[in-house]
Parts: sequence; structure tokens; C-alpha cells
Amino acid sequence: GEDDEFFTAAQLDAIGELVPHLQRLRLAGCGHYPHLQARREVFAAIRDFVRLHCPSTIARSAMP
Repeated sequence: GEDDEFFTAAQLDAIGELVPHLQRLRLAGCGHYPHLQARREVFAAIRDFVRLHCPSTIARSAMP
């Protein structure tokens, strides 16, 4: 999240430049644990990523 207690935005941006095809989710008001602090947004982003990049590995009807 944008309020991460352990990493600055600049550090995360630098790491992101090393990861091909990175999709970064910026969450305002969220800290180091976005999967706990912004559950819906994180799981929606994961769902969308999997649907886009792995459509044959998951049945669309199994994911809302």
C-alpha cells in the first residue's frame, strides 16, 4: 500500500523496473499488508490478473 511502513514508493518503483510485465496496485491508506488491509481490492486485482494471463487454468464460473 501507499502507506507501507517498510518500503518507500521509490524503492518499490526500483524493484518494479526489474520485474517484466509487473502490474503494480497502488492502494491509498493501506500499509505493508494489503491482503489484510484492502482485501476486496487485492483479491479483485489477483482475479483479474489470473483471468487475463492464465485463462485456461481456471474455470471462469469458479471465480465471481
